[in-house]
Amino acid sequence: MPLQEAFFEALKKEDAQISLFLVSGIRLVGKIENYDTFTVMLTGPNGVSQLISKSAISTIQPDKPLAFKPQA
Repeated sequence: MPLQEAFFEALKKEDAQISLFLVSGIRLVGKIENYDTFTVMLTGPNGVSQLISKSAISTIQPDKPLAFKPQA
């Protein structure tokens, strides 16, 4: 499994709260509901979902450590 897919799967499985930073500097907070090759569905604390292009994402930071071990 590719690293990116494994990371998104761990975030989704653990229902982790994340800070997602866009290349524009905007910070979004929420949980990953789903993802595909080009997009990420983020649901914010207010229950509103946003579809975000992966090319617009700079950084994803979980609010707590994940039980995530990437495979070499």
